[in-house]
Amino acid sequence: MITEVTDKNIEVGGYALSSGPGQETSVIGFVTNIGSEPIYNIQVSARLDDPNGEELVTGWDTYLKEVIVAPGVAAPFRCLLGEVSAQGEPYVEASADDWVEASSATMYAPASGLAVADEELSPTEEGANRMVGMIVNEAEAGASEVVVLATAFDESGEIVDTGRADIGTMAANSSMRFELLFLRPNATIGRCDSLVLGFALGA
Repeated sequence: MITEVTDKNIEVGGYALSSGPGQETSVIGFVTNIGSEPIYNIQVSARLDDPNGEELVTGWDTYLKEVIVAPGVAAPFRCLLGEVSAQGEPYVEASADDWVEASSATMYAPASGLAVADEELSPTEEGANRMVGMIVNEAEAGASEVVVLATAFDESGEIVDTGRADIGTMAANSSMRFELLFLRPNATIGRCDSLVLGFALGA
């Protein structure tokens, strides 16, 4: 894998090509804030070249651009490349800005007071994996734009897939069921890491 990181406070890790029958090709992975301050405006792009070294396609992550990521937190990304043949080594480039109060970011990772509980995995008839669980808002304030991002790993710790569930608005001291899919066919999942994004109402 080839990586270029243009910010000293972020680290790109664990990324891989993800595709299957009837699926578009993506590059998946995670970005970790290795600095001591929050970051935002995280830009991740992935490129595939043809056998001659010419650019075939480039895709951009849509998960993290408006997310404030706390120090020490790893956040998954997915760069959609489209209907291309998954071949060769992807080139991944990442950057981020230091977060300031005036920033336009709307979601925090992890979201204060929000937690995931009772996660369960089960296979679907189509060969994917379904993850269900509860998201709990333990705060005294409501939360908006709540999202669960999940990263699936195999038994050896290699990334397998990412999934997303858009929850929306949650009241204070409430809980909601969520469901997301890991679409990579017939993947063997050893563990899942979940990250909750959200914005505290009235914050």
